[in-house]
Amino acid sequence: MKIVLTTLNSKYIHPSPALRIISNDLKNSNINHDLIEYTIKEDIDLIIEKLKDFDVVAFSCYIYNIEKTKDIIKKLKEIKPNIIIILGGPEVSFSKKSDLIDIDFDYIVCGEGEKVFVELIKGLIENNEISNEYIIIKKDNDIILNKGINYVDIDYAMPLTNDLKGLDFQNQIIYFETSRGCPYQCTYCQASLDNNVRNFPLEYIFKKIDEIFFNKVKIVKLLDRTFNFDTKRTNEILNYIIENDNKYTTFQFEITGELLDISSIDLINKKARSNQFRFEIGIQSTNIQANKAVLRYQDFAKLEKVIKKLQENNKIVLHLDLIAGLPNEDLASFKKTFNQVFALNAQELQLGFLKILKGTNLNNDIDKYGYVFDEKAPYQIIESDFLTKSDISEIEKVEHALEHLYNHKKAKELVVHLLKKYEIDAFSLFNEIGNKLNNLNQQIFDIYQVIINSSLLKDDEDWVVLYKNYYDYHKQRPKSLSIVTNKKMILHKLIEKEQLTQNEVFASSSIELINKDKYFVYLINKRKYYLI
Repeated sequence: MKIVLTTLNSKYIHPSPALRIISNDLKNSNINHDLIEYTIKEDIDLIIEKLKDFDVVAFSCYIYNIEKTKDIIKKLKEIKPNIIIILGGPEVSFSKKSDLIDIDFDYIVCGEGEKVFVELIKGLIENNEISNEYIIIKKDNDIILNKGINYVDIDYAMPLTNDLKGLDFQNQIIYFETSRGCPYQCTYCQASLDNNVRNFPLEYIFKKIDEIFFNKVKIVKLLDRTFNFDTKRTNEILNYIIENDNKYTTFQFEITGELLDISSIDLINKKARSNQFRFEIGIQSTNIQANKAVLRYQDFAKLEKVIKKLQENNKIVLHLDLIAGLPNEDLASFKKTFNQVFALNAQELQLGFLKILKGTNLNNDIDKYGYVFDEKAPYQIIESDFLTKSDISEIEKVEHALEHLYNHKKAKELVVHLLKKYEIDAFSLFNEIGNKLNNLNQQIFDIYQVIINSSLLKDDEDWVVLYKNYYDYHKQRPKSLSIVTNKKMILHKLIEKEQLTQNEVFASSSIELINKDKYFVYLINKRKYYLI
């Protein structure tokens, strides 16, 4: 029986840790199999051509790949009706019968797949009846639902966690877990359905960190839902990473900001190297009633202090998350949330939209809050009692401008400059630009043309910051933003004024118009600008 584990990753840089964990489990049971990863951008027909050679195809299913996975399964079954399709992952583990009718699967493994998946494969190989309570079975379109979600004992899971074989250490994010489960009960999140927090032993964690350091992995992301729920344990892991640092690897953690103890902050500020750690903090909203409605209890005033303390020595790369669409938060409230969180000056601010995920408690309350959402993944809300379609459209434009200008750093210095100089709030600034960015694939030249044609630039200083930001972003000389006719004369003035050579000026210079009497000259090879 030819068996393959597969999935469609969101990008090449995100290899699947789940497949590697299950693969290790199969290896320990001496079950031969293949592991093949694709991305959601790859051609379906090419994927099917490869997978049709197997007798059993097991897909890891997530919100970002489920629709394309369904298409692949349908075509596989048409080509090879007897092929056995097994599904796993959060996107199918919490499904209702009605969610599964249109998927031509044979089995679904619910929850954590270690042990259960091996039992299923052994049953198929030995032609035994499948009776495990954590497996959903579909026969003749009759779906036999499971009785629960499997969560394995940490002592069993520990030796099966994914190893580093076959991974691209320089160009992929390597995933690693030090615990499972989440201590919180946020009603919109599937992680809240597993409140049984289970820690891997520290000696095991340290051994894995040593392996990561030895292989010079560039970026490691911990899968822990809340890394810092236990301060003593948090500090021991942080300290081990700092003390054994290879001066190269960056570790990413999801943390609860207001729970971060001062001892953890001091440890980082005093001993860590710059960019050794990246913290992701889900703030979601500053509206107390919105947080209360989804069982989030957050002290934003305390969180502000923690973040400011973290930023004292600029050791941490800080990524903050917001969710638009929570109950009790209308457009005016979300604007306030956005502006408050943006003012924290994190390196990145991700603005996401509420998704009504399967199995969550919020999924049971959609009528209570008037939620209308897309029936297909990623199940994003369309409107609610608190946000109209027009409101959501406005926030989407802000999100688009935020992503391009700030997170991708295409005009980050300019944004910071304008917000500091003028009485304009961050939401309004991104909204003004976002309203004019109609094409989702805007090139940087087009984005800057939008800014130039906006009402945001008031004086010469603004133009200088704009041009500097534009040219600093590029490694090579980009297309000019303005039309300048007397270039040679301006460059000769520059040579005379700054005592530069003709070669270094003419070889790499770009000239932009500030006003009729002033020009901005940028030398790419020097990464320096001059005003003439």
